[in-house]
Amino acid sequence: MKNKIKYNTRALYFTEKISEKIDRVTDYPLTVIQAPMGYGKTTTMKQLLNKEDIYIYWLNIYTNSVEVFWRGFSNLISKIDEKTGNDLSEMGFPDDDILKWEAIQMISNLKIDKDVVIVIDDYQFVSQSKIDEFLEILIKDLEENIHIVIGTRNSFLNDINELQLKHYLNYISKEDMEFTREDIVSYYQLCKVYLKDEYINKIYKYSEGWISVIYLFMLNYTENKTIDLQNNIYDLMETTVYRNLRDELKDLLLRLSIFDKFSMDVIRYIVGEEKAEILLSELLSKNGFIKYDSINKEYYFHSILKKCLDEKFEEKPQSFKLEVYKNTSKWFYNRKEYLQAMEYFYKSGDFEMIMKCIEKDRGNTITMEQKDCIINYMESCPKEIKKKNHLAMLIYIRRLFTFNEKELFAKACRETLANIQADGDLNSKMRNQLLGEIQLIISFTKYNDIEEMSKCHRKACELMSTPSTINTNHGTWTFGSLSVLYMFYREKGKLDRQLEIIKEAMPYYYKVTSGHGRGAEHMMEAEVFFNRGDFENAEIAMHKAILDANMESGIKLCGYFLNIRILLAKGLYEKAISLCEKVRENMDKKQLNIFAHILDLFDAFIYSNLNNKEKIPTWIRKGNLDNIKVFFPAMPCVNLVYSKVLLVQEEYTKLLGFYEKSIAMAKIFPNLLCEIYANIHVSACFNKLRKKEEAFKKLKCALDIAMADDLYMPFVENYNYIEALFRELKTEFKYRDFIRVVEKLYKEYKVSISICNDEEKVELTNREMEIAILASKGMTNKEIADKIYVSVNTVKAILKTVFKKLSIKSRAQLGVVLDDILN
Repeated sequence: MKNKIKYNTRALYFTEKISEKIDRVTDYPLTVIQAPMGYGKTTTMKQLLNKEDIYIYWLNIYTNSVEVFWRGFSNLISKIDEKTGNDLSEMGFPDDDILKWEAIQMISNLKIDKDVVIVIDDYQFVSQSKIDEFLEILIKDLEENIHIVIGTRNSFLNDINELQLKHYLNYISKEDMEFTREDIVSYYQLCKVYLKDEYINKIYKYSEGWISVIYLFMLNYTENKTIDLQNNIYDLMETTVYRNLRDELKDLLLRLSIFDKFSMDVIRYIVGEEKAEILLSELLSKNGFIKYDSINKEYYFHSILKKCLDEKFEEKPQSFKLEVYKNTSKWFYNRKEYLQAMEYFYKSGDFEMIMKCIEKDRGNTITMEQKDCIINYMESCPKEIKKKNHLAMLIYIRRLFTFNEKELFAKACRETLANIQADGDLNSKMRNQLLGEIQLIISFTKYNDIEEMSKCHRKACELMSTPSTINTNHGTWTFGSLSVLYMFYREKGKLDRQLEIIKEAMPYYYKVTSGHGRGAEHMMEAEVFFNRGDFENAEIAMHKAILDANMESGIKLCGYFLNIRILLAKGLYEKAISLCEKVRENMDKKQLNIFAHILDLFDAFIYSNLNNKEKIPTWIRKGNLDNIKVFFPAMPCVNLVYSKVLLVQEEYTKLLGFYEKSIAMAKIFPNLLCEIYANIHVSACFNKLRKKEEAFKKLKCALDIAMADDLYMPFVENYNYIEALFRELKTEFKYRDFIRVVEKLYKEYKVSISICNDEEKVELTNREMEIAILASKGMTNKEIADKIYVSVNTVKAILKTVFKKLSIKSRAQLGVVLDDILN
């Protein structure tokens, strides 16, 4: 009797070519392994990167969600540096220039004592132009000991050849991954499989070097002693892997197949504690298509096996599918992963539990990415279930408002209000609490009429016995605005009354929202004083607002912005810039998306008033406002800043073209402060283009509003553009007194701005200038370091000093500023 051959089908074989390329990973900031499914990308990376002298951090991609990708990427960075990872997570994906710069600086500044390799596997599932662009920019600014490895099926880089030439990219292609005929022989011999040359030739010809096909042929041979060349790869997977499993293992595989990844806890949940390890061990011993992620302690299926299992799952009866969906949804629910739980509760038709998920989640994880799914769940939900789940409906209604789904919002409000009033199981206290929540939600539809909003808040106060549980004090009260006065100044000649109303109204709002927006009434008062030229009382009210604001960073930022304007108006440039830097350092990272843009708007407003266009953030100078992370109600305030930037840049025709859009947006709520500024700016344009009639007409529009409430500072800040027009208007009695006050304030303001402009001049050392010029030409830190024989860290430190001296934040701004200095 012959001894049974002991095949070693788990043996791993790597070609010399691929081994050499993987060995060079730490020589490049980026390595890309691009090949179709089944070429062994993941196995290659896991085995060949397993070295003692490097740290490896692994991110598997399972979905096309940018949000999920960023959360995973941030969590991975947290393992390197917890604070940086948390800051990146709270920032959200950086989908514009300013946030990209912030994120890249955070990652580039990681302190690491040896080589770190960040692996992003199955990148094709999430590859989108904005992520691709971010990664391409990131690799050009990474520290020398940080490396990114990406496994993908698809091409995503704009210019592979250029990146290779500049030594940014180590590129591994499908051709690099393919087995030669000799590789197949060596691999099979390693596995104790010896085949005739004719079989080897057939396998090589059929597989074209594709390792998964080569592996499946070997499994088929070890099981059946045949080489079947008739089947495609999925049929081979079924016949050589799935079909040979006993029923209990097949059942487990199908139940696991709907998970993107699974842990030992999931297996225990499905089959119980006693069987879990035994069944998993048997599954792993049968094939190499279940992989283990040792960092996250999770398993995942090879794509070929996953597709095979998906097809088998679809063939199962509906009763089996429902059972799996129910068990899966409970798993996610118990782990407080409510979005995933809702998906499977929906598939199993359990709308009652969908409502519980929404209630538990409070809408905190529901973003625009989930908008269509959530609306589909709720629109499909039976009315009988909606009638009983009032809190979930209120959370959903609040989300509809943020989704700007006006018709669905109105419909859901009517439906929920009727359901609450008709619910006989509610006691009066609970019914009133829910009705108060509705009033609070409805109040946002009355924006920016503080009197009408306050009526809702007062009703809510009368009805509610405790603060709102769905409208919490998280999130910015200002929508991203630089000014509270801008938000609520809506009727000319009634500003003092509007100030009284906000003072009366805000305590009611604070009561039902646990102090959300605290300090807003003091902030508005401070801005009224400032715009009337009363800087002393403006400072007093401003400090009240900042102290009152506590954790409400939106109000605090409005306070800091006003403080900076007051300091500049007093000629205290160093104090103003120092405060700017302090605010940037201390800004609330949880709301970095919105506040990073606000701080750039700070700079744009400040430097346009100082007539220093070079220091205005590039994205604002270029008018890239589409992706700005402020909410729609704050957009007229953004337009206000941008129109001044256009004026400073002498883009008069562009500003005139922008005017109609700007004024139309300012009239929506309305925002009278924006109308004043827009008309001043466009008047200045007409004057520059020698169209005096139009210039006077627009200036009078601005004066008509401002004079009714004694608002002088918009004219003071723009006086140098409208001085000639004012001289002529002074002859008209109607405007004389107002213009005299403006002129008096401008005399002092002009001196202060001159002082600020003198203090603003900076000088760079020879070394700083040398590095700045090289950086402005597009050279990387490493290229600069190599050229002038210093370390990369020295280059980074000097550039940081240069940026601080020039009050800029990116290399893109260097060229403009240096041209001004050198010329």
